[in-house]
Amino acid sequence: MMMHPRRLACMLALLSLAGCGARGDPTEGKSPEQLRREIEAVATPAPLPENKPPPFRLRALKVGEVRDYVADRRACLLVYRDRIVFAAVGAEGIARIDGRLVRLAAGGPVSTTGGFFTAEGATMSIGRPGQFAGAAEAYVPGWRVEVAVGGAKEILPQRFEAKWTCRERFAPGEVRPIS
Repeated sequence: MMMHPRRLACMLALLSLAGCGARGDPTEGKSPEQLRREIEAVATPAPLPENKPPPFRLRALKVGEVRDYVADRRACLLVYRDRIVFAAVGAEGIARIDGRLVRLAAGGPVSTTGGFFTAEGATMSIGRPGQFAGAAEAYVPGWRVEVAVGGAKEILPQRFEAKWTCRERFAPGEVRPIS
């Protein structure tokens, strides 16, 4: 059975009017202070969470740790803000990641141009941008490299620039930040 359009419009108007004023006065019986708090509660937006970047995952290695690790071996050091944050010897390296000393295995060749290293919960990619220097690299104390530290499940990889230096042998006095 179909209803006449006028009749339908009248019924809808009556139903909507029936809901008006059914609740009474919402301010009735409330003090001005209560009303002010209720209004502020709905008028003041909740503060947005701060989008702070996660803490920097790498920490400086202690000079003694590095000196013992690279002693009398071909090694590479990664220096960030005048601190040694990674040392590589052969197919492995050490870094202080998320507050703990971690051994990372090389995932490919390690050279004066960089390398890729992995450990449980951590990856480190070190690479020199630009062209290869050839024989000139023996005369340069360190190269600017781009570094990405990743591998954490809930943190995006952190990218930064640092200095990468490889030598046949670091003398004990050379195991320090290289400027």
